[in-house]
Amino acid sequence: WLAGRQNPNGSWTNKVGYKLYDDYYGEDGDSVDVTALACMAFVSAGHLPSRGKYGRTVEKGVDFLLRCVRDDGYITQNGSRMYSHAFATLFLSEIYGMTKRHDVKEKLKMAVNLIVGAQNKEGGWRYSPSPIDADLSVTVSTLQALRAARNAGVAVPIDTIERAGKYVKRCATRFGFTYQTSMDYSFNDTRISYALTACGVVSLYSSGEYESR
Repeated sequence: WLAGRQNPNGSWTNKVGYKLYDDYYGEDGDSVDVTALACMAFVSAGHLPSRGKYGRTVEKGVDFLLRCVRDDGYITQNGSRMYSHAFATLFLSEIYGMTKRHDVKEKLKMAVNLIVGAQNKEGGWRYSPSPIDADLSVTVSTLQALRAARNAGVAVPIDTIERAGKYVKRCATRFGFTYQTSMDYSFNDTRISYALTACGVVSLYSSGEYESR
């Protein structure tokens, strides 16, 4: 079913856009994030480029994502944002870790460097690769990507991880984790939810903290 919905260029189609309050705005297009997630589903079942029943499906997905890497390392298509970049970086990390393809390594290092450079002064990340403000939902995605890249052998500055850990901890309250910290900007969104609390825990795990109170 999933393979049957892959586009000829290797991508999957999804509405690419943004959420505003309770509505989502965007248009159907080649999706970086859904392509990465769909390919990870195949990889988790043992299919790799040139290996397995759906090896060709994964290979086409890899090639599509590599074509989406801009000269500055940003993996984007149709206006997709940092969530998509993080998912694509995570997937390419898995592929490089299992195949050691040089073309994947080259683009993966560029993608990692983009993430490192987009970290804001508080230690988090936001929708675009501009180090202005940050939120926990983007930060958890980028930390998962950085952890996967490091596991695959790509260098990630320890300072980047330490700063991110401090940001995540500042989102922690006695009731759960907040979307943004309360101290960074006067207009920050400090709502708490189960999903955001899961993001906080996963963020700390991705940064190597497994027993933090």
